[in-house]
Amino acid sequence: MLDAPDTFSVESAFWVLMAWFYRQARWEPEMLDRDEVIRFINAHADYMNKAITTSLEEGSLDETAIQRLKESCYVFSGMKTFHELNEAFPMLTDSDGNLKPYSEFEQEVTAINESYNKLYLRTEYNFAHASAQMASRWKAFEKDGDRYYLQYRTVGDSRVRESHRKLHNITLEIDSPFWDKYFPPNGFNCRCTVVQVRKEKYKLSDEKEAMTLGSQATDGKYREMFMFNPGKEMTCFPAYNPYTRRRCADCKPDSDNEMCRACRIIESIKEKRRKEGKL
Repeated sequence: MLDAPDTFSVESAFWVLMAWFYRQARWEPEMLDRDEVIRFINAHADYMNKAITTSLEEGSLDETAIQRLKESCYVFSGMKTFHELNEAFPMLTDSDGNLKPYSEFEQEVTAINESYNKLYLRTEYNFAHASAQMASRWKAFEKDGDRYYLQYRTVGDSRVRESHRKLHNITLEIDSPFWDKYFPPNGFNCRCTVVQVRKEKYKLSDEKEAMTLGSQATDGKYREMFMFNPGKEMTCFPAYNPYTRRRCADCKPDSDNEMCRACRIIESIKEKRRKEGKL
């Protein structure tokens, strides 16, 4: 697991956002396009982008691929911001609907900052780093086509999860469906990798058994989130992640759903920044 950068920049931006938010009489997803909110999204996305730039070797991905990785981090940052504001809004008023003193509001939203902008952020940084690194590795594998087998490897130390340990040395063709679902990272803080091996040196693993072990390795609350190949999709975070919902994987928008409304706003902000060359 990486030692993620200090979270001071994101935390500072959060408190500026909360000072603005305290003065708002309402909250709705469409307010994500306010300058004060965008500044926080930008600060969060900038932090996540460090995970991309520090994970790639020079020339390992072209500019278009790197931009796609950064765009995925931007949408992720926007949806996370939506959740932080959603949680903060009820804390503005007391049980009678009266605005609380700012000091009381500030004390309550400290819990949001501690969770989202410290604990979660470091884990998400590590995931983005691993995704970008493995996306780069996948693109290198694609250049060699089917000259080699691909082999799953763990770090091999005592911290490796038992379910991941069972994947160690699984060897399959590059076009195996296993790599569509179980190419690392296969969980938060996953340190697994994949290497190329010579065909004459290794035997192919049983693909059906490998798929079963992969399913076990990703089992849990967000299993669908981990079942993707960051190199094929060129994304650090898939459409379904802790800040979206399962139907987002196939993008089935619901005009009445707040999350879908938030997503539309964030996508429009992302597109504007892309056209302006700011992503």
